[in-house]
Amino acid sequence: MEHLQPHDAFFKQMMENKEAAADVIQAAVPPEVCKSLDLKGLQYCKDSFVGKDFQRHFADIVYQTTFEANTKVLVTILFEHKSYKDEGVVFQVLKYMAS
Repeated sequence: MEHLQPHDAFFKQMMENKEAAADVIQAAVPPEVCKSLDLKGLQYCKDSFVGKDFQRHFADIVYQTTFEANTKVLVTILFEHKSYKDEGVVFQVLKYMAS
């Protein structure tokens, strides 16, 4: 595991707990959306991947679950912790999505 600052390590350790992650999701996601998410079925995913640029990218915490509407849809939930104000975080997450 890469070297983590204490606050980053704490965040990562807490959010690797599925129940804690489900609690955060329930607090952050509108109830009308949250009721269709299978929070008991959260699956922890690897937090690094190789993008189209062949560079290794790291995300803090990634979960997948399903969304039940008329059909099942796979939902990926990314928790990206920042210990400082980062104006580029939107572009960082967009880069994760595009890779």
